[in-house]
Amino acid sequence: MKTFTKSLLVALALGAGMTASAQTFQKLEQTENEELFMPLHRGIVSWADVNGDGRLDLVYGGQYRPDSPVNGDVTFEVDADGNRVQDENGNDIMTGHNKWAVEWSDAPGNFFSLSWACTANIFLNNGGGQYTREVASSWHHWGEGTRLSTEARGLLPTTYGGYYFFDANNDGRLDVVVTGRNEWGWNYGNIDSNFLEGYHALQIQNQEGVFELQPTQFPFGNNEAYSLGAYANSNVAFGDYDHDGLTDVLIQCYKKWRDEDEEKGQRHVGLYRNNGDGTFTEMRVFKPLPFEVNPQPAGVFEIDESTLDQEVPLQVPTMVARPTSHGAANFGDLDGDGWLDIVVNGYCDDGLTLTVYRNLQDGTFEEVDMRGRINDGREDPVAVYESDVNFADMNNDGWLDIICFGTQNGDMPKVGDVYFNTGDTEFHFTRSSVEGGNGLCGASDTYIELADINNDGLVDILSWGWTNVDDRGWGCRMFTQNTDGSFTLDTDFGDLNAGHLAIGDVNGDGMLDVCGDRWFAFDIWLNVLTDEEVEPALEPTDVKAQQTEDGRLMVSWGGQAPEYGYNLYVRNKQTGWTSMLIPADLETGALRTVNNLNVALRSEAYDEMSYTMNVPDGDYEVGVQAIKSDRMASKFATASVAISSGIRNVMPDVVAGKRIYNLGGRQVSGTHGHGLYIVREGQQASKIVR
Repeated sequence: MKTFTKSLLVALALGAGMTASAQTFQKLEQTENEELFMPLHRGIVSWADVNGDGRLDLVYGGQYRPDSPVNGDVTFEVDADGNRVQDENGNDIMTGHNKWAVEWSDAPGNFFSLSWACTANIFLNNGGGQYTREVASSWHHWGEGTRLSTEARGLLPTTYGGYYFFDANNDGRLDVVVTGRNEWGWNYGNIDSNFLEGYHALQIQNQEGVFELQPTQFPFGNNEAYSLGAYANSNVAFGDYDHDGLTDVLIQCYKKWRDEDEEKGQRHVGLYRNNGDGTFTEMRVFKPLPFEVNPQPAGVFEIDESTLDQEVPLQVPTMVARPTSHGAANFGDLDGDGWLDIVVNGYCDDGLTLTVYRNLQDGTFEEVDMRGRINDGREDPVAVYESDVNFADMNNDGWLDIICFGTQNGDMPKVGDVYFNTGDTEFHFTRSSVEGGNGLCGASDTYIELADINNDGLVDILSWGWTNVDDRGWGCRMFTQNTDGSFTLDTDFGDLNAGHLAIGDVNGDGMLDVCGDRWFAFDIWLNVLTDEEVEPALEPTDVKAQQTEDGRLMVSWGGQAPEYGYNLYVRNKQTGWTSMLIPADLETGALRTVNNLNVALRSEAYDEMSYTMNVPDGDYEVGVQAIKSDRMASKFATASVAISSGIRNVMPDVVAGKRIYNLGGRQVSGTHGHGLYIVREGQQASKIVR
């Protein structure tokens, strides 16, 4: 698509003046209480196509500024002493209100204050930089109780939390996991507001577009810390770990529960398998390193009581992920086999950890012994807490790299690490660090966001938190990546002391802007790097679908560039059931969420890619799209296939099925990476060397 010039776009779409010229971003000047977006505090910003119109909407919660005649949303008549004047019925007399005040549903024309209320805000994107707001609030007025608005499509109000969108039931509508904590009269699920602080609530969007609260399935608790940053990191992640076409949920938190009158808690990493009906089951599928060699065995083994009389009692794996909190957990395919692995960092009961789990393709994971796998002279990777972890292909070689920010033990620089994947399929990495001169300012109480902000084809990093690097302290910072893998701090963007900022295209010009909460303000920094055309990714070629001999569906395609990630959908033509790795618009290819782009498929052999999954019998349409690191996506290239009880019944242009195994005997989805592979077709076998 062709972009407008920045000056014309800002004038037409946003109608406001700009600050002095800058090279990369220009802050949009706004008039107090006339902001484009509602000014809040303690809210996490998300971009999601809530109403399915193909445009990303802006969604966030948080608390409104304290009510006062100066900066409140509702003003009242006061006497000479500053006390509010009341009418004959004992009600405060309202003299005015601003655009953010909320109207009583049962008393039109009357407004109430949102002072310190927890809110839910949806700013629906109308295109061209224009938005329409819907709001819900939890209203607490010093002991008068809690009032929950039915607006904002039923989204739960939240504070110290946010909205994480995904499709829970494959109906094509976005659902949401809401995180937050009980505060100022707001409580979730009839839980005492003084107890079980922090929650993960599931809301399913119905046919009318209303988000309906589901019975409690996810844990109470959060990554408690001093700042919003620790609440904003990747403590909620989505991905189809078992290839059944359903999106599963990964949560890290400090889990809390009540045992009669006693509050209890423990560190927690939970993998919640999607049952396909809007419900989830927590799985015990994690195989630890053997007890004899495990440097951090606490919580992942329990003693077999029948062996207590032995000199060395038997230690039995609990099959839970290493209990960890005050960090992050996330999905990413690190060994290039097409199956999502898991990385967790933070505090565990044995100290700090960075734990990597390999997906064994049978529904289970095994812990990878990372000792000796980091090419920086260290024995182990750097374990951190107050941390975030994410994945991206930082050097465009087709392999996901690990990006990790946080605090390490001792008087050391805050960590800002990039673990470059060596691509040998065995989890070896080359660490790029702050102390090694990579140009980053590591941070604690942090969150990180990854995107190509300047359209040079390289992934850049937005990070927030407190750093001791160069004595910078608190701030939100943009680092652009250089061609040698190092980073440069964008001094034009500044060193902002902000609540939560997010990357997204605010004004519809195709360039990624930055916006978000700055403590009772909502600021926007427009990307003014270029007036040139911003192009989507190139569509994949030669998309084919077939049924394998074991009855599964395999989709194959040819990619156009090594730096692309690939999204895939499978739609049942009769029922409309649609499985998609990353929610996107089927017609235009526009992404509907941007919070789990790390699950996009990648390969060094990008021109020969495939993905295999289990689906019920039926006639299917499949589609594959390419996604650039600037979040521009192609349209879907499609094919069709029929799946019928293991009997091959495919479209004429589809090739015969093949099964591919690595030298470890594990079936893989394709020949990803260098090495020797065994390919079986029927009773015939052959070797492939890549």
